[in-house]
Amino acid sequence: MTLSRRAFWRFGQAASWEELWDASQYFDRFSELVEDAEHWVLIVGWQLDSRLPLLRPNRLDPLQPPAYETLREKLLRLCQSRPHLRFYLLLWDHPSFYIPQREWLQTRVWEELHPHVHLVFDSRHSFGVSHHEKIVMIDGRFALTGGVDLCADRWDSPQHLVRDPRRSLDRHHEVHGPYHELGVQVSGPICSLIHQHLRRRWRLLSTIPFPDPMIALPEHTPEQGHRVWLSRTRSSVDPGESHHPIVREIEFLFRDLILNAQSEIWMEGQYFWSRHVASALQQRIQRATTPLKITLILADLSNLKMLAARMSGYQAQLLAELERAALKKTDLVRLQVYRPYTKSRPIYVHSKLLLTDDQFISIGSANFSARALRMDSELMLTFEATNENEKKHIARFKKNLSRHWDSLSLSKVDSITEATMITQRDPVLSRIAWHRCVDPEIPYFHRFKRRIYARLEKRTTRYITQVAAIVISWTLGFTPLAIFFYPKSTHLGLLGWMLCALIFSVWLMPVPFIALILAAPLQMESRIASEVVVLSWWMAGIVSISWGRVFPSILKHWTTRRSPIAIRDFGKRKFVSALRAWINPRFRIYDKLLWQSQYWIPIPWFILIHGMIISSILFWIVKSMNQVVR
Repeated sequence: MTLSRRAFWRFGQAASWEELWDASQYFDRFSELVEDAEHWVLIVGWQLDSRLPLLRPNRLDPLQPPAYETLREKLLRLCQSRPHLRFYLLLWDHPSFYIPQREWLQTRVWEELHPHVHLVFDSRHSFGVSHHEKIVMIDGRFALTGGVDLCADRWDSPQHLVRDPRRSLDRHHEVHGPYHELGVQVSGPICSLIHQHLRRRWRLLSTIPFPDPMIALPEHTPEQGHRVWLSRTRSSVDPGESHHPIVREIEFLFRDLILNAQSEIWMEGQYFWSRHVASALQQRIQRATTPLKITLILADLSNLKMLAARMSGYQAQLLAELERAALKKTDLVRLQVYRPYTKSRPIYVHSKLLLTDDQFISIGSANFSARALRMDSELMLTFEATNENEKKHIARFKKNLSRHWDSLSLSKVDSITEATMITQRDPVLSRIAWHRCVDPEIPYFHRFKRRIYARLEKRTTRYITQVAAIVISWTLGFTPLAIFFYPKSTHLGLLGWMLCALIFSVWLMPVPFIALILAAPLQMESRIASEVVVLSWWMAGIVSISWGRVFPSILKHWTTRRSPIAIRDFGKRKFVSALRAWINPRFRIYDKLLWQSQYWIPIPWFILIHGMIISSILFWIVKSMNQVVR
């Protein structure tokens, strides 16, 4: 079997390919490689925690017990000891409801650590889409990828002990249970392909110069290296890419590997939510003419909350359909679905693995879910065996997988019975298509945005759209403000109400805001005028942020055209950068709000800037104007 180059993007030669078992080995390998970095280190992740404990190698005296230091301490020490070393961090610009689960004020932690540490948040995604890749690259020579984020709640050893104090941040209190991960380390020319992929993403986000692969391992001939495929998932938000909006290389990869498997398919994943993957497995079962073994190792989803908990029923339905198809060919197909446990405690499976026969190993960040195959930014590396030695390597890896899980408790899942029980327990809720909300196949508002982008290419339509946005802003601003202030100030005239609505559209037009500041003391009392200004400013900020999250490309285009200076700090969420943009006299109010919506200042900075600084200034201006008029 040979993969199609057109469908799976690109392939390259890898000088080395090594699987990394669980986050303990992944973190230790990361620590070792970073210690040897000479020029730059690039960290790309869904989550990052500066408090992550890492080994500090004691190379002067290897007999001494290992010492630990946090990720922040390691980066600071290396920056101070190596003046030419640079660190580049590319993180997901996560929504606000993730803040309680993440380290707070990451911008302050990293941007103020050292001038050689550059942090950029990835906000160039459609609404509801996440940046989910997990990659580490050192000098362009080595790369680590898989399902592992550099944060403490991923750590675990291959033994998956029930209670292991090493899982916590302070090494004294356990914060999570057993956790299974898989990663891979590669070197050689394949790293240049990963570098090209990340360079393109970085340049869309920041004007900070992206590092070149200054050091490269010697080129390897096909006989010397390993054939490795690089596949991606990406949903575009750029108007210029409307003809190719979604990159689905991983979906094509999974379907091709499953449909062409000869005798064995091994899958490990956090979720089994993709109907496309389930359909490919059903087709392969129906076409089976020789013995076929399918093994699925899935996570226990009993601890999921809210809407995600409803997805366990959808997963049970997909597995039940798969099991019914396998029952029709019991003489040829052996389907096994397991959930792992250690002493009755579930092991959370976070690895993303697809192995077929003794020919392909695919490891990366993509789950078996619709959003991982069509929405989120994902990366998978696929090892293809082209000779007997490489086939033996895959056979050994498969044998190690079996030994790993045989040493633990595997609970076999009766999917048909489980799906029936879930349906009987919630007969009404089970009929709702929860997967369309939790795990959609296309980004939210995707079709609507494509139509907007297509229409905005015409100048007449662009002007009509802007006028419509202003009218909507006036309407939305007029109604709540009138309801809120009418009992307090019945003597306000029509001009006062119009000014209230106009300030709400300040994110589109700066002139009405200035007009309100000048006219408010003439129309209203000092206290009421101040409340109108402050409340309207907050509402304008919320609308601008929402608009920026739904249409980031349009706002970036407008911001770049109207305020080229603002683009210098694109991708940063540093408080100093935000404050500098606010006090810069060259930025108009229109540009400041566009800047805010594009750079997505998180809640702490939003509250600080709007609640304390801007609101106080506006309150003082209105009050002073009122005193001057009187």
